[in-house]
Formats: sequence, C-alpha cells, structure tokens
Amino acid sequence: MATDQEKHAASKIKGAFVRSPTAFHDIVHAPDTPNVKYTASKGRYHLYYASACPWCHRVLVMIALKGLDESISSSNVEPLFKNMGKPGYIGWEFNDKYPDHLHKESKSVW
Repeated sequence: MATDQEKHAASKIKGAFVRSPTAFHDIVHAPDTPNVKYTASKGRYHLYYASACPWCHRVLVMIALKGLDESISSSNVEPLFKNMGKPGYIGWEFNDKYPDHLHKESKSVW
C-alpha cells in the first residue's frame, strides 16, 4: 500500500526532479562508544558551515549536545556571496575574518 507521500510524489509529474535515495544511514558516535561502526575520532571529521544558513545552527547544537565538539572541528565560511558572478566564483569562501584551518582556499575542499 502506498503512503500519502508516495501517492502525491512530484516524481509522477513529467520532468519533475526525482531525488535519489540517501546513501548514509549510519551514526557517528562519541569516541568512547564500544562496538559501533563510526566514532568521532579527533581529526577525522571537519564541518564547514555558514552562519547565514538557517539550518547550520542545528548541526552545531547537536554536535555540542552529543559532546562531539572536541572531536569534530569546524570552520565558518564567509556568509555573503561577495564574488558571485565573477570569474572563478565557486561558492563559499574563506578569508581573513573567516579562515579555514585546514585549507588555504575553498576550492581545495571541493
């Protein structure tokens, strides 16, 4: 039996965007959690976020609530798209005010 979501899915409309099934369903656990697939080992994960994004704060709150802020490092990117439309523009950027501690420029991340 189809769910309500499946009955009204936009994928039934010709030319509609069809999202692929998600690929990551595992959980990253605290470093001292035994018998799990992934643990938040210090230096293994790094989160890039923009404080202008209304959803990013949720990720940062969860990292703090789960006690992972010592294991998962993060970099805040420039919140304004100052170079949009200019040659070489690639999206999120780092600068002196918003440095990346791992890479010199954002295209090194992608």
